[in-house]
Amino acid sequence: LLESEFGIELPKDMQREFGPLANDIVDKLGREVTAAELKGMFWKEYIERETPFALHHFHADGVDGVFTCRSSLVINGQERGIAGKGNGPIAAFAHALIKDAGAPAFEVATYREQSLSSGTEASALAFIQIKTAAGKTVWGAGVDTNIELASIKAIVSALNRQAGILGRDLGGVRGALAAALEPDRPAARLTQHVAVGVDVDHGAVDALVEPHLEATTADKIAIANPKWR
Repeated sequence: LLESEFGIELPKDMQREFGPLANDIVDKLGREVTAAELKGMFWKEYIERETPFALHHFHADGVDGVFTCRSSLVINGQERGIAGKGNGPIAAFAHALIKDAGAPAFEVATYREQSLSSGTEASALAFIQIKTAAGKTVWGAGVDTNIELASIKAIVSALNRQAGILGRDLGGVRGALAAALEPDRPAARLTQHVAVGVDVDHGAVDALVEPHLEATTADKIAIANPKWR
């Protein structure tokens, strides 16, 4: 529907990411949705996210594969200036986000762009897939009449989506820890009671587990990496 009605051609991997999200919403509604409603779901999930990062300003310049960027972001309600270097505007912005904005380490894995309309005021739609240090991939999307800004917004979108996913994951970890650390469930048996089917940042797990000194390093690793349990 997005392609036939609006000309939005999602990359195949992004279709696999967005499809289940849209299906969950449709299932909750209990009815079929219109093309406009489906576009609204996509816009809400990818384009309109502004937490924790909201782009306020971006400028980049450079030659011969050496670029610098200056940007200002609103991070959880507070404006902050950031700067970075890279072999292009996208790489420079990624460096700035990690160095100055506290973004988790990531790299751009896939980049796609398309035009949404024609003429001098045509809007560009950029799709960017980022890959975290843990190997997790997340898609983002951005729209702007300037293709460079569309790609920068797509990076912000991906980071905001990753933050939302991590927040949900940590909610599951907290619940699992609460159950595992009940008086009748010693922390030594933590791995037997934590069932979190996602990858979780080690630092975040440490912050949750550290107050309970009975939990061993192996326990923490098992929580952060379910496939090792």
